[in-house]
Order: sequence, then structure tokens, then C-alpha cells
Amino acid sequence: MQIVVGAYGWQHEQWEKTFYPEDIPPDWRLNYYANEFEAVLVPFRIWSTSDNSELKKWMGDLPENFQLFFEASAGHEDQAANKVLLDGLLLYPPVIFSPAKYNETSVQFGMQEALLEGSRFGQSDAVLLRIFAADVINPEQIRQIIERVQEGYSKYETIYLFFDQTLADMSILSTASIIVDLLNTHD
Repeated sequence: MQIVVGAYGWQHEQWEKTFYPEDIPPDWRLNYYANEFEAVLVPFRIWSTSDNSELKKWMGDLPENFQLFFEASAGHEDQAANKVLLDGLLLYPPVIFSPAKYNETSVQFGMQEALLEGSRFGQSDAVLLRIFAADVINPEQIRQIIERVQEGYSKYETIYLFFDQTLADMSILSTASIIVDLLNTHD
């Protein structure tokens, strides 16, 4: 099982002072983000207002193994899917999240899931989890989330963890990546 850590979006205001270099142009930020992380969940409000040439530019500038997932907004699934699928930009339609089925972790931290049938690389099914909370969490809580996700979603070959809201803090993302690496070395 592989766990991939990422963020819900890459245009977080707090990252302008803590993650991105001061002189980096806004249109280079996604590529800069892709140097540190393997995936991003693109919010519907961001990509639905972008034209297809901008979406193609995003995809063309990113490393080949980087994963872009596009969120669909409830009630806009068909419109969103048509926009990106007509031009052959995506192998998957935009993802639609629902409340996660995995008990106390999903309640305690706020978690939504989207299941993917098949994969872009021909591997087994994958699951995307969007994790959000009003409060910043500590490393022990991050470890709890990751361990519970490993248990609850063990049938999936790939689990994508996207941190949102206050959890999109760069220190939380970095800590989650380190914990995933440490847990993987002990398997």
C-alpha cells in the first residue's frame, strides 16, 4: 500500500510567506509545489473558472508522475466532467467526495472520500481522502490519522491524503509525509 500526501489546492495565502520563495511568480507555484509533493486536489472553484488552455499548461509543466485530481462540486458533476473530458485532458472524471465511511477518525477530524475504479497507471483501485479540521493538529494526531487510514482502507493499493483548511499548513503536510515515510520503512 502506498500513501501519498498532498494538499487541497496550492494557492494558500499562508504559504506565500512560509513555503514559496518571495520572488516566485504565482503561475509557477503549482510547479514549485510539485517538487515537494506527488499530488494535489484542485478545488472546483479554481479549475472550473480556468480555461482549458490553462489546464493544459498546468499539466504540461508538471513532472510526469505528479497526480492532479479535480474536485467536482455537487450539482455540477456533468458540467465539470464535460469541460475536462471533452478535450481529453483527464483519464478520470472530476472526483465527487462523500462522507468517509471509516468511523471515529472521519468524525474526529472531518474526512471525505472518493473512490477511484482502476488507476492512471494500471494499478489497483485507489481512494482519495480529504481531511479537514477547524484546529491545527499535532504529530501524534497525524500519526493516528495515517494509521487508522491504513487499517480502514487496506484493500486499496494507493491512498491519497489531501489536507484542507487549517490542515493545509505546510508543517502539517511535511510532518504527514515524514510519518508516512517512517511507517513505510517499518512494514
